[in-house]
Amino acid sequence: MGSTGMDCPFPAVWSVDTPDQLTEVYEEWGPSYDTDVSRINYKAPLLVSNALAALYPRERQSLKVLDVGAGTGLVGVELQKLGFGDVDGLDPSELMLKEARATNTYNNLYCEYFTSKPTPGLDQDSYDVVISAGSLIAGHLPIDCFIEAIRLVRKGGIICIITRTEGKGSFNEAGYGNKCKVVLKQLQDEGKLEQIQWERVNYYTSNAGVIMTYRVL
Repeated sequence: MGSTGMDCPFPAVWSVDTPDQLTEVYEEWGPSYDTDVSRINYKAPLLVSNALAALYPRERQSLKVLDVGAGTGLVGVELQKLGFGDVDGLDPSELMLKEARATNTYNNLYCEYFTSKPTPGLDQDSYDVVISAGSLIAGHLPIDCFIEAIRLVRKGGIICIITRTEGKGSFNEAGYGNKCKVVLKQLQDEGKLEQIQWERVNYYTSNAGVIMTYRVL
């Protein structure tokens, strides 16, 4: 069944063929990104940050968090408002990270792709949390990126992701979401992950999304 809802209003992000081409799109988009997404009532950074905060009512200041697909730093800004004080960001676009750096909400920013393979410069069990908003879609994060998230997050830590589930270029487009679910089920069957949340939300105007939260075992 095809996706419903409004297509992504920025078709360039799903109409390219390679990760490098996608990065070039974001390089050009960086300076106007925040203004553009605010026009469509983009709620994902706020929603995923609130979902994480609900799991950690106290001691947020000391939790070490990695924001994957950090872009211009919208998630970092929301996390800072909620009292998370030790946040790093990762994104393959240096110009997007330039915008994120200007928010003064990240300790470290890494210009890298996030795949199933070990990320250069990031050690095993480095983080309490991996968080991501809007990147778990085809062409952005590979379906097996959870393998690297598990490597980076300490046992008992959290992987918290929000993604769009309606419209072209969404999580559910072209079988991407189903393939992700197969990977997630396998990791749960192997005793590496425990699902603690799968909640439908309003991602932005006219489109649904889902917040998925897992505990690393």
